[in-house]
Amino acid sequence: MNNTIKKISAIGLSVTTAVWLSGAAMILPSVALGATTEELQAQITSLLAQIQALQAQLNAAQGTTTVSYNFTKDLTLGSKGNDVKALQQFLNANGYQVAASGAGSAGNETTYFGSLTKAALAKYQAAKGISPAVGYFGPKTRAYLSSLAVAPTTPTTPTTPTTPTTPTATTTPTTGITTPGVEAIISASYAPSPANNPTLRAGDEDIGLVGIRVKSKQGDALVQRLTLKFSETTPLIKVFKSLALYDVSTKLAEITDIPSAYVKNSSNDYRVTFSGFSVLVLKDGFKDLVVKATLNSAIDSN
Repeated sequence: MNNTIKKISAIGLSVTTAVWLSGAAMILPSVALGATTEELQAQITSLLAQIQALQAQLNAAQGTTTVSYNFTKDLTLGSKGNDVKALQQFLNANGYQVAASGAGSAGNETTYFGSLTKAALAKYQAAKGISPAVGYFGPKTRAYLSSLAVAPTTPTTPTTPTTPTTPTATTTPTTGITTPGVEAIISASYAPSPANNPTLRAGDEDIGLVGIRVKSKQGDALVQRLTLKFSETTPLIKVFKSLALYDVSTKLAEITDIPSAYVKNSSNDYRVTFSGFSVLVLKDGFKDLVVKATLNSAIDSN
């Protein structure tokens, strides 16, 4: 891009400047040299927004799109961070306006992924043939933007490659995923087995406590946490010795020190959470998980 910005400085003068942006002219407003710092900052912000809007118009007219940010994360409603701000800047600069004014508009991009960002991204995906065009920023959209990335013009000094690290047990698996980049909608309900309200006795080991049926719609889902809610602490302190989560006969996770593991969320709301596992639930399918309990050998009659 050939930009020519005329800089004029004078004492006691009101300055007006023209900026030429690849053939598009924009007349900048007069800047009084006696203005306060706040007034000057506001004018600078306004100018940056105008330049970005002009760039978007030029990109749209010339059919060009450039990407200078390395996106590394999946983004969806509620996501926060610099990746979100960079995405909003990209959308605004390429004719897919997040907001006309205020938060999210050109020059006022934010670090929060809200409904306006989702809508603008969905329009971009639809225009570029990225399916599904639902406003979810996943691997497909990242790969598309990576293909548009601008190659650096200045050669960089090669760095010594680092030794790859061995994936740990908590690394998210991708084997079996049939809908990469599609946001899944999951729900949980009681599974048919074990039946509700089972009879448990002191000394029972690995006895079925509750079955959970997890369903997934729209896309595949990886279930990596499961939380149980209790209305009082008695079962957690006096009844259960340990709790374990199973997928059929495979033990996924276990809580052996329940009094230290439970969290009080509010009055009559005490929770324990299983984590450190990963279970794949395919789109429009379900997975039945079972929580099994080992009870104390003796339980206070109170």
